[in-house]
Amino acid sequence: MDSPSSSYTGRSRRNSPVKYIRGQAGIYNSSNRMTKQQWAWAEDGIQQSNYSVSCKEGRYFTFKLNAYPTQDGYALGQFEAKVSIGPEGSKYDVPKCTCRDYIEAQRACRHIFYILDKVLSYEDQDLEDIEGTMPLRFDGHCLPSPTGPYYQLKSRGLVNIAQAHRWAFSGPGEWSISDQTKDMLRHMDQSTDYATSHYSDEYLSTSPSLAGTVYRLAISKPEFFANLRQEAPVDPCSKSYFKLVDQQIDYAFRRWINYTKTGCPRLSYRDDDTHPDNLGTPNVPWVAGRLEKLAYDIELAIAERRGMSYDNYCRAFRLLLKMLESVIDMDLDALELDYRPRVEMAGGTGMERNLFTRLIGHHYPDRSNFVISIMRRMPHAGQPFLQRLLDCRQVIHEKASREFTEEFEILLREIQN
Repeated sequence: MDSPSSSYTGRSRRNSPVKYIRGQAGIYNSSNRMTKQQWAWAEDGIQQSNYSVSCKEGRYFTFKLNAYPTQDGYALGQFEAKVSIGPEGSKYDVPKCTCRDYIEAQRACRHIFYILDKVLSYEDQDLEDIEGTMPLRFDGHCLPSPTGPYYQLKSRGLVNIAQAHRWAFSGPGEWSISDQTKDMLRHMDQSTDYATSHYSDEYLSTSPSLAGTVYRLAISKPEFFANLRQEAPVDPCSKSYFKLVDQQIDYAFRRWINYTKTGCPRLSYRDDDTHPDNLGTPNVPWVAGRLEKLAYDIELAIAERRGMSYDNYCRAFRLLLKMLESVIDMDLDALELDYRPRVEMAGGTGMERNLFTRLIGHHYPDRSNFVISIMRRMPHAGQPFLQRLLDCRQVIHEKASREFTEEFEILLREIQN
C-alpha cells in the first residue's frame, strides 16, 4: 500500500485548534460552544497522551481507546472508551463517546477531543476574529460543518491516519487496496448470507458479478478506487440490496418447504426423523425467525438509506407484502393442528403453533407486529399495493391477533390518506 501522507507524520500544533483557543474557552455564549470545564477536559485529553488506540472503518468510524499507566502510575480515564464519528443523518453525526464524562454532560469529552485533535487538520480554517481564535464546538472540533470530521476522515483514509500515529487498525494484514475494496463492497452490499469465499481475491478477480467488476476496476485504476471511497450512491446500492433480500426470502421458504418432504408447506407436518440435536432444522420456528430477521433488515435499510427514490421504497414495501401474503396463503389450507417439532419436544418447551399463528395470530408485547409495523414507516409506498392489502383483510380479521388487526387497519387508513 502507498505510504502514509507526510502531512500526518510528525504533525505539529500549527494544525491544531489548541494554539488558537487556549484560554479562550467560556467566553462564547453560543450553545454550540464548549464550556470552560469541557475545554479543560479536552485540553487534558490532548496533553495526556497515554492511550493505546485501535480504529475501524465501516458505516461510521470507531476509535477504541484504552488508558495505560504512565511512569508515575497516572492513567487518563478510568476505563476503556469508544468514540464513534458518523455521517449526516446517522446517530453519530455528532461524535459520541461511551465514557461517563460524555454521558453526563452530552458535550465533547477528553476522548472525543483527543481523537479529533489527532486526526483532523485545521490549517485551512478561517480564524473567527481579530485575536486569531476559533470557536470550539461542543462536539469537539472547529470545522464549519457538524459532520466535517466524518467526511474529512473518509476522504483522507483512516488507514493512513492510523499508520501515521502507530495506532492499531482493524483491517487485515497491511490493509491493502484489495482488502479495502472488499470491505467497502461488503458495506455497500450489506448482504448477510454471502459465504466468505464470495469475497476472496480468487473469486472477485474472475467473477462476472458486479462486485467482481468493481473489485477489478479498483485494483487496476487508482482514480476509480479514490471515487469508490466517496459516499456510495444510495439508489443503485439499495436496488441491489433489496434484490438480494428477495432471493433470501425465496430461499427461506424453499428450504422450509423442502424440509417437509411433501412438496408443499403443510404447516402441521410432523417430521419424526428430525434429530433433537439438530438446532438448525428448518422447521416453523426456524422459518419464522428467518422472516422476522429479514423484515428487520428491511426496516434497518430504509432507516439508514435516506434519500432513496420512490421506486426503492416500493421495492422494500413489496418485499414485506410478499412475506405477509406467503404466510397467509400457506395457512389457508393448513390443518388446525399444533406444530410441534421434535427439537422443541426434546427441549421440553410448549407446543409450537403454525407459522401464521407465530407471526400474525399471536401478539408478543415486546415485539412489533410482523411486517405491518415496518410498512407503516413508509405508507407513501403502499399505494400501488393497496388492493393486495385489501385482499388480505378478511383472513386477518378472522385469524390474526387483535393488535395485528388494529395496526393493519391503521396502515390502510394511512395509505388511503
